[in-house]
Formats: sequence, structure tokens, C-alpha cells
Amino acid sequence: MATSWPQQAAWPTEVREHATPLSKYLQDVLHCVEQAQEQPILANLVKSMILGMASLVAKVINMADVRSISETLNIIQTQVKIEANITALTLYEIKDDMERTATKLRSSTRDSSSEDRFFSARVIRQRKPTEAMLPLSSDSTSHDVR
Repeated sequence: MATSWPQQAAWPTEVREHATPLSKYLQDVLHCVEQAQEQPILANLVKSMILGMASLVAKVINMADVRSISETLNIIQTQVKIEANITALTLYEIKDDMERTATKLRSSTRDSSSEDRFFSARVIRQRKPTEAMLPLSSDSTSHDVR
């Protein structure tokens, strides 16, 4: 009696989906080969096994190296942290500069206000003696200057 061979499979494109049925298929074929002993193996079954394995190997070769992706992500993460720290430091410096500028402006405004009051008082003091020297009259438009 001839050994019944496993069904040929259409191999999926995703590696993990491919590897699982291929592994099961190859285990089934190995079991059939062991049972067949001296019986000939059909060429189309051997061809199917070789195509399945070659396809899986090609997919594995073309897969991205997870370690290199992880290292690249770690480098990017480190660079982002550095940039975040630089940005935070720059913002702190800008805030500090703004506070110093605001303090200088307040001081300058106070000084200007004090100077204005000083000069206003001085003008008023100088004006009082001048007004006292003017003759008083009921008609403010006529000044008798002799």
C-alpha cells in the first residue's frame, strides 16, 4: 500500500504565517518518508518542499535586522532627549532674559518718573517768583509795562 502524502500548500507571504504551515508540512513529509522506507518519493512533493523552504529562506534573508532597527531607535531616542534638554535650557534662558529686561524697564520707568517730578517741581518753584513780580490787575489782558 502506498503512503499518503500531505497536501501541497500555497505558502503565505508573511514569514510567520509561512513558517508555521511549512514546519508542519515538513514534519508530516518526514513522517511519511520514514513510513515509506523503500517506496519512491514523488518528484512534485519534493519540488513542493524545496519551493516552500526556498521561499521561506528568501523571506528571512530579506527581513530587516531587528537589532539594527532597535539600535537606530535607541539613537533617535537619545537624540530626541538631547534636543529636548537643549530646548528646555534655551527656554529657561529666554525667560531669564525677559525677566531681567522687565526689571530694567521697571527701574528705568521709576527713574524717569522721579526725574519728571523733580523737573516739574523745579519749574513750579522758578515760576512762583516770576508770577509774584507781575502786577495784579482785574483785567488780565492789560499789563502796564513801563
